[in-house]
Amino acid sequence: MKHLKSAAALVLILGLVASVVGCMIYENKQIAHCQAIATSSADITYREAAILAYEGLNSCFSHNPEHAYAKLIPTFLYNTNWTLGGEIQATVDLLKVSGAEKKRIESDLHTRVDALRYYWDENASPPGYNSTTFGTFETGDIYYDDNAWIALALLDAHQLLKDPWYLERARDIFHLLEDGAQKTKNLPAQGGVLWTQKRDNLYTATVSTASAAQVAVRLFLLTRESHFLEFAKAQFEWVLKTLKAENGLFADGVEKHGGVEHTQWTYNQGLLIGDAVFLYSATGDKNYIGVASAIAQASLVRFNLDALLTQPPTFNAVFFKNLMLLNSVAPDVRYKQSLNQYAHSMLTKIDLSNGILAYRRWPTSLDQSAAVQIFALNQS
Repeated sequence: MKHLKSAAALVLILGLVASVVGCMIYENKQIAHCQAIATSSADITYREAAILAYEGLNSCFSHNPEHAYAKLIPTFLYNTNWTLGGEIQATVDLLKVSGAEKKRIESDLHTRVDALRYYWDENASPPGYNSTTFGTFETGDIYYDDNAWIALALLDAHQLLKDPWYLERARDIFHLLEDGAQKTKNLPAQGGVLWTQKRDNLYTATVSTASAAQVAVRLFLLTRESHFLEFAKAQFEWVLKTLKAENGLFADGVEKHGGVEHTQWTYNQGLLIGDAVFLYSATGDKNYIGVASAIAQASLVRFNLDALLTQPPTFNAVFFKNLMLLNSVAPDVRYKQSLNQYAHSMLTKIDLSNGILAYRRWPTSLDQSAAVQIFALNQS
């Protein structure tokens, strides 16, 4: 009996190995087929470009349950909740401007949101989305910022479709983000939200803190529950007090011993701009618009087009989405000009034969989702 069990285990292992190899062969063929090898003169509108990039996302990168990846074992081997969250955000953003394609894209959104269940860890305390799916060879962790991205996308979807599940799941994620804040109270910087639940992690990140603040203030605007607003204010003020650099922008985070990681990413500046705008909407305090405008002005100085091109497209998509949010309440022609320049640069790097963004030799799902978001934003 012992030998039979060993033989069965060996068969299972060999089967899984064969499946992994099959996944790798499939992925290599897909990427080779979808690789953007040349750029074309982009004589198309931004709306058309958004749809084209979305079709490239669906055909070459999508990790929907219905996609070919899901038919192989282990399911979702090459996906993370960050990339799936990016696909969800891209789908929501395109749905806002989709026109005749609305029903199909709305169906895609439901399919992608359904895929989130493969990541939800009900046994975590508190529950949240794991970085990898269960049943794969990888052992993931819960990242607070990745959960916040998903919550923000779900809040966008809720405002668009009025589905109460989106709001309730965003509320669930907020409880997780609260947990990330409570665990920083005894650290040297005393505040903010941790980056991840990894046991060896004591890094308090601007991205997790500012995104948590944005989830919270948006929940307040939808529910008028005061604890959401209190949390948002506290996290926003912590970043302003702790991580502001001399150029008016914000560093990446605080190490466990209190040292600052000084890298300035576009998405951190964008999140803080958006936080301030939403806090203004929640409180009517115009000082928040002053703070948002100051960050925006400093960002335009620091991040000209050349500098933007050194940042990941997915970071820039967050930056511009929040910059346009500020533009809606405190217009400045330079904000739209910066978006136009970046979107045009991205447009020249779309392969019109397959819709793939050729920013890298081997494009990624996150880059592709960012292209959809930028093009949709620039024509909205």
